[in-house]
Amino acid sequence: QLVLQERETGTIEVMFAISRSRYRVWLLKALTVYIAIFVLHLMLAVLTWIFITDFPFLQVLLNSMVPALLFGNLTILLSVVTRSSNGGALLASIALFLVFFFQGAFNPSFFYPFLNLQDLAQDLPREEYLRMAVVNRVLVLVMAFSFLGLALRRTHARERLL
Repeated sequence: QLVLQERETGTIEVMFAISRSRYRVWLLKALTVYIAIFVLHLMLAVLTWIFITDFPFLQVLLNSMVPALLFGNLTILLSVVTRSSNGGALLASIALFLVFFFQGAFNPSFFYPFLNLQDLAQDLPREEYLRMAVVNRVLVLVMAFSFLGLALRRTHARERLL
């Protein structure tokens, strides 16, 4: 809904007519979405910590944001490409399903967005754990923000969105 709601409400022409960078407006909207996701993760983590079990709270909260950013930005990109928020959400859901379906093949790799860092810490020496954790998170975040950059770049051609 980040970009496409502007088209449906008829305000996208205003977005292209502003004197400042339209990327700034959409990045601000994306930041708002990220903050909302963080608040929801925070509430879920607090409830889980209170009612189910205690865990390394901050580490789990920050690690759960990484795949949320990846699939959120993928949804934005697919929504812009398909020009449909429902189509983008459906395609991103299929991608998410495929990642879970092939979980066994990707789990020990650097590219797996749902890498369980607590489980990984028990299996590897500390140096190898830190290297794999940092490389995994950097690669996933680079991919996530590449999706956002591609989505914003695709908005550059106004005719595609209008």
